[in-house]
Amino acid sequence: MCTFGKNRPIRFAGYEFGAKPHVCAFFRTPDEEYRALLPFIQAGFRRGDKAFHVVDPKLREHHVQRLAIAGIDAVRAEHEGQLQLRDWNETYLPDGSFNLDRTLAMWQKEIFGVGRSRLSAAYLIAHMEWSLVEGKSVGDLLEYEARFNLISVNATPVICVYDVTKFTGDILVDILRAHPMTIVGGRLYRSPFFLPPKKFLKELHQRRDQQAVEHDRRRGQVDRRLRDGEGGTAELRQLFKALTDRQREVMSLVVTGRLNKQIAISAPARSP
Repeated sequence: MCTFGKNRPIRFAGYEFGAKPHVCAFFRTPDEEYRALLPFIQAGFRRGDKAFHVVDPKLREHHVQRLAIAGIDAVRAEHEGQLQLRDWNETYLPDGSFNLDRTLAMWQKEIFGVGRSRLSAAYLIAHMEWSLVEGKSVGDLLEYEARFNLISVNATPVICVYDVTKFTGDILVDILRAHPMTIVGGRLYRSPFFLPPKKFLKELHQRRDQQAVEHDRRRGQVDRRLRDGEGGTAELRQLFKALTDRQREVMSLVVTGRLNKQIAISAPARSP
């Protein structure tokens, strides 16, 4: 059971989080997302918990407006230190690239060290579409999610929000395998696909090695085809050199698409 303080179970839509409340939350629309998450966010503010929210930089103001509709003054909460509202660039891509170790160390310090502050507990809600930014690797995302389970040292709820319209089905299944719990249809469930992080990481590394081998195999095929093509071109050059001047003249007209009658007019046969 996930509790903050004495006998204080943390719930989502009436359901208690597990001992490792690392959750993937699947939504199709913003309305569905906020309808499910806002009651949990409101309850956290009433308890005095510290909130970390990571959002799309283009939707920061939209998030603030959604909080305001729920009676939460984001500006005041940030000023008082109860809310940290960040965009995903400054959180996950501070220099334009994702560094897995740097990000895990940052959360380990900021979230799981909250017990030392005056606030009783913390939770994190993070939108994960940053992983779809051009040049980023979904493989890095999966390893990050798996390794996050290894740094969770207390019962801090961490809700990773995914827009299911932007991820493929196989990736969503892997995301379920990296999270002990999931939110689907606004309800909290234990993930039926969850794998212990070390086992899942081993599988990811094996998969990456297989992909590297396949990549090398395909690159070798391309190189062989290019070499074969170069060999064929050299052979054609030799054959062209062996042609008489008259044959070369006719061949040049053939490759331009001239018909026989047009060739006869353009290059009439010469008397021997």
